[in-house]
Amino acid sequence: MSDKLNQLRVQIDAINDELLTILNKRAEIVIEIGKAKQEIGMQVFDPEREELILRSLCSRNNGLLTDGMIRTIFQQIFDEYSNLQRELISKG
Repeated sequence: MSDKLNQLRVQIDAINDELLTILNKRAEIVIEIGKAKQEIGMQVFDPEREELILRSLCSRNNGLLTDGMIRTIFQQIFDEYSNLQRELISKG
C-alpha cells in the first residue's frame, strides 16, 4: 500500500474515533431528554423538532454532502436514538 493511502486511512480512523465519542455523548444527552419528556408527559418522537433540525443542518451545510445525504444520515441518527430512549426509559 502507498504511504498516502496509509496516511489517509489513519486520518479516517481518527475521525471515526471522534465521531464515536461524539455519538456516545449525544446518546447520554438524548437519554436525559427522554427522561425530561417522560416527566412532563411528552412523547419521545417529535416530528416537528426533527424537521426543524434537518432544515437547519441543510441550510448550514457548506460541504460536499447533499441535502438528501444529510437528511438520510441524520434521520438514521434520530431513529436510532429514539429507539435508545424508548429502550432505556422503559427499563427504568
